[in-house]
Amino acid sequence: GKMVVLSLAIGLAEQDDFANLPDLQEAPANKENETTPEKRTPGNKPGSNSRGQTPDESGRRQGHEANSSVSDMANSVTSDMLMLSPGSEEDEHEGPVCEKLGRIQFSVGYSFQDSTLTVKILKGQDLPAKDFSGTSDPFVKIYLLPDKKHKLETKVKRKNLNPHWNETFLFEGFPYEKVVQRTLYLQVLDYDRFSRNDPIGEVSIPLNKLDLANMQTFWKELKPCSDGSGSRGDLLVSLCYNPTANTIT
Repeated sequence: GKMVVLSLAIGLAEQDDFANLPDLQEAPANKENETTPEKRTPGNKPGSNSRGQTPDESGRRQGHEANSSVSDMANSVTSDMLMLSPGSEEDEHEGPVCEKLGRIQFSVGYSFQDSTLTVKILKGQDLPAKDFSGTSDPFVKIYLLPDKKHKLETKVKRKNLNPHWNETFLFEGFPYEKVVQRTLYLQVLDYDRFSRNDPIGEVSIPLNKLDLANMQTFWKELKPCSDGSGSRGDLLVSLCYNPTANTIT
């Protein structure tokens, strides 16, 4: 009788243990609804994962982590794109790339004894080619702005991108009080025999910023001409007279 009771007790205990094992539950009859068994570790409660979370909580947490990961990746890509964008801080100080127009060397000084302003046009360097032949015929116009009616000019240096003028120009009878109110304006142009001259570049210096008591020599980079002289294009016109037919074409 004791053995039977013991056997029954063991049997009941085993039944209780098996009843607590969710993996031994009867599988659904419909195979289409079968799902992969959830992986569990000892000590986990049915319907929970290794962190003690329910499937819904786990799914939401995993979805949140996935969204967070995608968001981090998107932010990283966006950050990289901003670093490479033209408006980023690294490119901010570079500015637009300008065409190299070469430079010009000149000297300026004033004689208080003679009331004369002296301007020497010395040379140009690395001027751009304006002709189809791959060269230029440069010369320099000299103004004392705001006066544009009176100007002086250097000689034309044929087919030369590094011309040497070495010419001296005198503005005589010019009181110093008026000189310091003027701006020295140098315009370099390419001479064209059959069309208007092509502007190459310009330099301007307010004379009140210079120590005119001593002759000073400068190297200045040429800048694009600001008077719009190079923006209207060209028009070539041919004129021919036929004396036999007394016509002009």
